[in-house]
Amino acid sequence: MGVSSIALLIVSIVFLSIGFAAVLVGIIFLLISKNLASKTSHNVIGKITDMTWNAAEFNEAQGDKGVEIGGMNVKVGSRPARFEIGETGIGVNTIRTTTSTPRNMFHKVFEYTVDGVTYKRAEGVRYNKGAVEKCIGKEVTVYYDAKNPMRASLSSGKGYKITYLILLIVGIPSLLGGITGLIASLIM
Repeated sequence: MGVSSIALLIVSIVFLSIGFAAVLVGIIFLLISKNLASKTSHNVIGKITDMTWNAAEFNEAQGDKGVEIGGMNVKVGSRPARFEIGETGIGVNTIRTTTSTPRNMFHKVFEYTVDGVTYKRAEGVRYNKGAVEKCIGKEVTVYYDAKNPMRASLSSGKGYKITYLILLIVGIPSLLGGITGLIASLIM
């Protein structure tokens, strides 16, 4: 095995690694995008009405119990703080106030009506206080789950779709190039 075949082997492994990682993350974003699309297939015009520092507590006060993901109860606007073993297995404890979150970052509170029932939610994304204040009173498109209208978001999920497309467009050729280079370096 000569120097050129070793160099080709190293470059092939790098491309293979980058391609594999990009395709794997792309598939994860694809699954998130498909999950969001199925749960937020309807939309309605709503309004930004207020802001809150803690979206999880706000939404919990509105009756939101969180979302079951992989056996864990995840609440919008909260951060998993630590894992602990409980009677039913591994769970996540959420800590609502952390020192790592700046106190000038807030969640938009939006209101929308579905079938005559008005809902109020806090978006999971945090923004600078000034940016949220400028949005109060503005109309927005609210995407919601028809089976459970309390589940709603200001995001349509298009960002996930664009991300997975970019990752797959970069990842698949990198993966194929890495495989081709790997085979070529072994033949040399």
